Amino acid sequence: MSVTEGWQAQLEAVARWIDRNTPVWDHVDHACYSHDFADFCHTQGWDCSVSVSHDGFRRPVLESIEDLPDAAWTDIGLAEAATLTRHRPHGWCEPPYVVVRRTHDGLQGRLHPAYTVILVSLVTICHWRS
Repeated sequence: MSVTEGWQAQLEAVARWIDRNTPVWDHVDHACYSHDFADFCHTQGWDCSVSVSHDGFRRPVLESIEDLPDAAWTDIGLAEAATLTRHRPHGWCEPPYVVVRRTHDGLQGRLHPAYTVILVSLVTICHWRS
């Protein structure tokens, strides 16, 4: 049994309780990283974000930021900086990804930065199936 089995039926059941004009932000982990999930949220008029932790899915996103100058990163505090990049998995629009770069663990500097990748599908800036 998959951890995502029945996700659409669950979200459809929840959607009936939410007024159509109520803003919704659906944040899920990497198990829901799929075009179907993002498309469902778009159809509902919801924004969503998906943590992308599988190396195979992270790799092309991280490759897109390899040569970014430091000026392209915005300091977000706690020794972290963020940037916005784009990647287009097959059949998707070109959704934006937020990449967070961490250079320290507490006061200890890291030899290599750690990266967190999050797909961010904002209905207002991304036209699905375009």
